[in-house]
Amino acid sequence: MGQERRAFGRLKMSVALHHLPTVQSCSSAKEAWDALAGVFTAKMNTRRLQMTQDFALLKIQPEETLLAYSGRAKKLQLEMATTGHPYDDNTVLIHFLNG
Repeated sequence: MGQERRAFGRLKMSVALHHLPTVQSCSSAKEAWDALAGVFTAKMNTRRLQMTQDFALLKIQPEETLLAYSGRAKKLQLEMATTGHPYDDNTVLIHFLNG
């Protein structure tokens, strides 16, 4: 019990200030970790939806070079991978060619 209380205290001290209210309302370290996981999962899902829309709307901009456009497509592909929803090269190519 004492070890869990110390671990929970360290967790409260190490969490970013904007997440502090989330963990302060928890009674255990596991509950706090689960609450933080819920926050990050919601943000990740929102980010994933935004990135999916960005891919769907991917178009070359006026006066944008083909190299810059392909760089934007590649950057979107890498960002999608960070959300846990990677796009393979063929999917990126289809979006790229449609734009």
